[in-house]
Amino acid sequence: MFDNRSRVSTKATLVIAVGVLCGSCASEGPQEPAPSPTPATTAPTSRPNWESMVTPVEPQIALLLKQQQVYMKTEGPGHRAKEFENLATRLMMNQIRHKEWSLLQVFSFLGMPDAGQVDEQGAVYIYYFDRFGSKDWFIMVSADGNRVNTIGVNAATELGAAKLQPYKDWSDVRISPVKQQIHQSR
Repeated sequence: MFDNRSRVSTKATLVIAVGVLCGSCASEGPQEPAPSPTPATTAPTSRPNWESMVTPVEPQIALLLKQQQVYMKTEGPGHRAKEFENLATRLMMNQIRHKEWSLLQVFSFLGMPDAGQVDEQGAVYIYYFDRFGSKDWFIMVSADGNRVNTIGVNAATELGAAKLQPYKDWSDVRISPVKQQIHQSR
């Protein structure tokens, strides 16, 4: 199914993924696992067997991680523009193609939202970005608990008078309670 080149690429992507998703680990570089005790009759190997330790990354996740790196390198959370829109669009297209995202996955790719609204019906999270002006467009993520329902994009003028709570740090971000369906027995 995979040739050796794609395995190497997948390994590199996984190492990149770990570095991207774990910022504090990125500066330390890849860590070798602690050596396991070996019987006296077995000679220790000179390097770890990476083949047995690496779980292949889904191609769509690998592409998202690559796009996230481009966004972080060229723009970053302080200035969301074209690369942020490209990243969010890739997330949205995967959602349309029936890839289910958790809210935590979306947060790990897009970062902290700028604003949101949470109530008993669910939650909406807004990410503003520069398309033609300053924060003139937004990405909207709607969720029920940790399950993302939709990811969309629109002009900021379409928000109208929505009652959004601005987020200054992660402690402001709330996740909606999961809607419970009540089943009545007959």
